[in-house]
Amino acid sequence: MNDTEFSPASQNERLFLCACMQDVHCLATFAGTVSADWFYDDRNRQLWTYLLERMREERDFDLAICMNALKGRVESGYIAEVSIAVPTSALADEYVAAIRVAYQTRQLLVLASALPRKVATAQDALGYAQRELE
Repeated sequence: MNDTEFSPASQNERLFLCACMQDVHCLATFAGTVSADWFYDDRNRQLWTYLLERMREERDFDLAICMNALKGRVESGYIAEVSIAVPTSALADEYVAAIRVAYQTRQLLVLASALPRKVATAQDALGYAQRELE
């Protein structure tokens, strides 16, 4: 995904990351729930991974620290935009729910596109889908 692309999935990701950057309790609440794989936009995946790393190391962070640490991987301007996306972390659970649904939808699309190559019968398709979604 490049700078000019924008999707509803990445918007929710940005809002969620902003909430976590503003509120360390929000970050801690979702650290064990939200997987980096859920993020559609690689920049958001990189930022989420970094925030988790800082939290696990019990090290504080701010905008400047994030921008410096992710230099070369995520544009500083993008991180600055994310950091001011929402005024409060109150709706973080809604952003997470939307991110998860978008991730699951992408996973189902990948699974569905692979079915014709992976199975010969409808019964095989059901078994394959169940194994992949577990």
